[in-house]
Amino acid sequence: MKSLFKTILVLLIFSFAFGGKIDSLQKIINNPQTPDTTRIRTILLLASKFTSSNIDTAIVLYENTIDTIKSKLKSKMDESETLYKLLSDAYRGLAIAYDRMGEYNKAIVLAKTSIDVAKSVNYLYGLGMSYNNLGVAYFKLGNYDEALNYFLKAESIRKKLKDTLGLATTYGNIGMIYTKQGLISRSLEYLFKSLELAKAKRNKLKTAIMLVNIGLLYNAQKDYEKSLEYLLQAEDILKQLNHQFGLAKVYLNIGVNYADQGQYDKALEYYNKSLKIKIELRDKRGIAILYNNLANIYRTKKQYKKALELYNKSLEIQKQIGYKDGESSALVNIAQTYIELNNLKTAYKYAIQGYDVAKKMGNIYELRDAAALLAKIERKSGNYKRAYTYLLEAMDLSDSINTAKLKDELLKKELQYKYEKEKAEQKSEYENKLELSVHRQKIQKFIIITISFFLSVILIFSFILYSRYKIIQKQR
Repeated sequence: MKSLFKTILVLLIFSFAFGGKIDSLQKIINNPQTPDTTRIRTILLLASKFTSSNIDTAIVLYENTIDTIKSKLKSKMDESETLYKLLSDAYRGLAIAYDRMGEYNKAIVLAKTSIDVAKSVNYLYGLGMSYNNLGVAYFKLGNYDEALNYFLKAESIRKKLKDTLGLATTYGNIGMIYTKQGLISRSLEYLFKSLELAKAKRNKLKTAIMLVNIGLLYNAQKDYEKSLEYLLQAEDILKQLNHQFGLAKVYLNIGVNYADQGQYDKALEYYNKSLKIKIELRDKRGIAILYNNLANIYRTKKQYKKALELYNKSLEIQKQIGYKDGESSALVNIAQTYIELNNLKTAYKYAIQGYDVAKKMGNIYELRDAAALLAKIERKSGNYKRAYTYLLEAMDLSDSINTAKLKDELLKKELQYKYEKEKAEQKSEYENKLELSVHRQKIQKFIIITISFFLSVILIFSFILYSRYKIIQKQR
């Protein structure tokens, strides 16, 4: 009861900040006639909304709700199955909140707890959700094999449940793993499947997320115009939704797009827009990525002191949260800075660390960059044999990423998606026209039959009248 009181108190405080947005939900929570399970569901819904705007409030709500449910489970055995399902949802929500803050190991523990609770009551929908969230945490830690394992478990359950939106999310996540591994054809297959399902369900948020992911893939293939096209589409949707977490992600990637094209002022504009939101949301991973990207621009402008300061701040956060992708990237970038400062010994120290982290993860992009950098350092140091070995590795990795075949595959998949979409629309239009035509024919047939019937009645009636008239004439 004490936990529930705390929860209501938190909501009362934040109702002043958010005005009418939570008023209707708060009425349900405060109403003494509201059943306990309905009240808990409503609090969990509010907590999920706060996750993308005020993470501290979300955490307080989830933790208090977990305490409330545990307390009620001691007395309400008749509702125990429903309460266990809600407990699984609460642990999963709390896992997502910590994931957003970059505390991935804590998120993993909470997601596994959610799974255990869901299994105890055979809560398949909750299992599918939690397997997906667990996969996301492992993905961010650079453990792609473990992430894929949980995504495939989520996919299996969501197929059984015919959970279309859930499948859209999981397909998108699987696609991103294949992107990191350089398996572009597989990645495209899953990303476009995800986009198709999200659009079919008219879910704007999931559609925007998939547009961002496809934009990232095009950017990796250096098709900057096509990448920007998808990213700007996503930005429009996320602005409509006022989804701050999503907007921060899309601003970051638009910044990357402009930086890769050498438009550094535009890149800085979008990086700073993203950083402002990331700091407000306390998204450690996002902040670290942005420090790294901002440092890249300062290094390009030969402002090495500022660049190294930001790289090291980024590296510190990446190590703290265990984000291996970012750690490898920061190490390689620090190494590149020391090469430009002609400090090869320090450059090698950072480059080999970045290479080892990337190799352990199996991130083909980071591994290529690290190998190319090591080749450069060894060549400048006069170690030509080792330089040649690293150069061959970098070239092999580059070939597997940047072939014309992959660009053709991108185009093929996109055209196939657009063709199938157009064909489905045409089929739907044709079926509507056919249905309308059949309906019109039925109406016309009905009118003809009706008119024919009335004409027949009139003719029969006229014949009878005429016959009676003839009989009367004869009698006269």
